[in-house]
Amino acid sequence: VCPTYIAEGLADGIRVKFTSMVDFGPGTSTKRAQYSIVAPALTVSNTWISPDLQDDSTSVITCTLVNNGHDTTDNLTITLPNLFGFMTDDATPQNIGRLAPDSAVDLSIPVTMVSALPSTSIPFHLYANDSCGAHLLQVLSFRAGGSETEDFETGDFTKFNWTQSSRPWEITSLDPFAGTFSARSKTSLSNRAESRMSINWTSTIDDSVSFYYKVSSEEGYDMFHFFIDGNEMMSASGEEGRKYAAYPVGAGTHNLAFSYSKDYYSISGSDCAWIDNVKLPFSGDVSHFVVDSVCQNSEYVYDTTPVPTDQLGHFVYSGSEDGQLDFLSLSVVESPQVTIEVVGEPAIGDCFMLKASGATSYVWNTGDSTAYISVCPQTTHLEYTVEGCRAGCCTTETITLEVLGIDPQPEHNAVRLFPNPARDLVTVQAEQMRSIEIITLMGQTLMHTPVHGSETTLNLQKLPKGIYFVKVETANSVSTQKLVLR
Repeated sequence: VCPTYIAEGLADGIRVKFTSMVDFGPGTSTKRAQYSIVAPALTVSNTWISPDLQDDSTSVITCTLVNNGHDTTDNLTITLPNLFGFMTDDATPQNIGRLAPDSAVDLSIPVTMVSALPSTSIPFHLYANDSCGAHLLQVLSFRAGGSETEDFETGDFTKFNWTQSSRPWEITSLDPFAGTFSARSKTSLSNRAESRMSINWTSTIDDSVSFYYKVSSEEGYDMFHFFIDGNEMMSASGEEGRKYAAYPVGAGTHNLAFSYSKDYYSISGSDCAWIDNVKLPFSGDVSHFVVDSVCQNSEYVYDTTPVPTDQLGHFVYSGSEDGQLDFLSLSVVESPQVTIEVVGEPAIGDCFMLKASGATSYVWNTGDSTAYISVCPQTTHLEYTVEGCRAGCCTTETITLEVLGIDPQPEHNAVRLFPNPARDLVTVQAEQMRSIEIITLMGQTLMHTPVHGSETTLNLQKLPKGIYFVKVETANSVSTQKLVLR
């Protein structure tokens, strides 16, 4: 049982149709039903990292894990592996265990980074682990270089190239948002005056700008504004406590401006605005990250370059092309060792089973997709092939059997079965017939009818819908054919 992972395309609350066939004594029972999947549904929110990623330093990723599903997790562990080699090691696993529906848990995951980090946004892959393995939960992305935040902790405006108006903004240590300092519009502004500061900033990707602000002014008249390229994105007045604002910014160079302006008379409150922790759009390198797996000794090409796959393990490759950094995290995994086992005694006229093992899914050359198939040979020479797959890697295995009996002569002993598929009546034609058997997929005989002549019609309306074998014995041969009842 996999309490956390659900097969692709399915999810908590989805209704699934089932068809079951049960062989019992003289018959086969077919049942159809619908069930709703009840399972955990995990989401991650409130992601944050502090401090920002830096060379040879430790940051802590914090987030909230929520179970929005209808079932409780079991033996759940959250892991964050070192897929691209930017960390000194895998992060310490977070043992959650049981997380009930509509419950949440806060996670704090320390990550220690290596030196010479690229100036780009680095992905961190969170995995949910249970008894069935690791399943990707969410990809978190945090910036290392190119991620610029104006926190005014230098005590001035020298960290970035800010442009001030004739009534410049000021640095203040009174009631900062975080740290020691924040920025405040010029105090004691005269009527109809404006305090404005701006910056020209180049974003290398489509991103956003965010900041915290506070206002104390005459409501509706003395206003705090934020502009992007001269377009007003927001305004506030009156007594506005600390609030957070964020706005999208496209790739390219943009002018970002903060303004506090007064009307023609009256003063209220502190008559100013404050800002802090201005997170500017990303200005680092554009990067492309790929996490993939490949079967051992299979061909793999990345960015037109062949990648070796002869060794098992995890490998990281990087390169740069057309101004973009490329990173590949590749796991080379072992292909399954598929075997085929014969269950029963192969002989013409008798059914037996072939059972495949060593993989998690199978496809036979007969079209069957189960681990076992039922075989009712018509000739002494048999050959069956199965493809077994596990974790995306597949292996093909073939079995050749020489069974007991005499090959029938098709040109003289052909058996016709029609209609097929059928509803209730089935006609069988063959020369010198002696008997007919109806057999289930599990090899149980449901009907045995003596026959004399070259044609007979069977009434099968009492049999459940499903797949059967029709075994026809003639004076010279035994033949088995598949029959579908609808």
